[in-house]
Amino acid sequence: MDTIGHRGNRIDIESDGNLDIRINDVSIEAEGNEERTRFATPMAFGEFDSPGELARAVVDTQTALEEPHLELDDVTDSEELPRLDVRRNVADLAAEERNRFRDAVFLLKERGEYDKYIKFHGFTTNLGHSGPAFYPWHRVFLRKFERELQATSLENVDITLPYWDYTSANVDEHDVSKIWREDFFGLNGYVRLTWIGEDGEEKTWILPGYRATDVDVEEREGIRRNEFSLTSRFVAPTVFNDALRLRDFRLFAREFEGRPHSGAHVVLGVGNGNDQGPPGGFATAVNDPFFLLLHCNIDRMWAKWQQLMRDKWLADNPDMSYPVTQLAEDYYWDKSDRAHTAPHSIHAPRAKEDRHNLTDALWPWDASRSHSDRSDSQFVDAADREIIRPLDRLNHHDLGYTYDNLNPTGF
Repeated sequence: MDTIGHRGNRIDIESDGNLDIRINDVSIEAEGNEERTRFATPMAFGEFDSPGELARAVVDTQTALEEPHLELDDVTDSEELPRLDVRRNVADLAAEERNRFRDAVFLLKERGEYDKYIKFHGFTTNLGHSGPAFYPWHRVFLRKFERELQATSLENVDITLPYWDYTSANVDEHDVSKIWREDFFGLNGYVRLTWIGEDGEEKTWILPGYRATDVDVEEREGIRRNEFSLTSRFVAPTVFNDALRLRDFRLFAREFEGRPHSGAHVVLGVGNGNDQGPPGGFATAVNDPFFLLLHCNIDRMWAKWQQLMRDKWLADNPDMSYPVTQLAEDYYWDKSDRAHTAPHSIHAPRAKEDRHNLTDALWPWDASRSHSDRSDSQFVDAADREIIRPLDRLNHHDLGYTYDNLNPTGF
């Protein structure tokens, strides 16, 4: 239930199952346009992007009808209560919740929107890895994907990305895996995923063929994973805790990307011989939906580190206000240090050195080509260009979401 205050009115929005919008406890009629995920009602003028906008428009419309002299400005009401999407542990989801998330991912895949994220990551390489931008880049990547999931249908507006806590075995009382399931995203080894599409026909999960930064990816069916144990944890909790104790972000960033993150990827099977081989792991990693759950947990751990270490960071850096006004050369590696930016190579002749600092624009949303400079690596049209900086993505609350567990006491 979301609660909004607007012009002295209380607005309650319930979107669990059927959409219910109540203004001062009186329900209003609302219709959703699933193709564009927009909302309308005879009680307001026009169409709106969210139920909240629709409800405020109803209040504005009724006010205008009652007081014709009133000018309706674009007012941000101080009584509006922020709503945060809550990301939860995938092992804790009920069967209905797990299936709804799975079906939304299948729908995004069927409509062709999933595959662009595979290509985003395939061209990113060091533009979003091997440096501090690893954290904000993937934070933006996940939130963009999550928003697209929510836009697949009116019923999915409250779906969130679950996280995969791979420090746990994630088994039930019968020692059966809660997450590696045939009725979810499959088991280990070769995984063939099928579902019934919007047209009533059976669909099959296909890795798209495309030319990535370093490899030519051939179209193929299914997902390739290692033959790992379905009832074992991937990474020991101590590896996470050791990284979370590092009070300097620069040390934490290197340690965490290098060990718990990469370790989970290696066990899963992305980035090894099962999946095109290095460096092809970048090119095909997102083809496995568990990539999203893996990185959702990485984002949770970054948020947890920020929560745990903010005061300690300030104690060590009294002249710096973490995280909002942190100087780029102190908070992130200096852009002149090419060891932490995209290296020049035969595959990246025009590698850019300005992607890992606090105020640098993140690719691909800046509508530029990747460091390969190939024409087919510019995925975002100039008209849709959005300058997103690490500085603007340090606080996950500002992006509209949180996690069900940011417990500061460890594991």
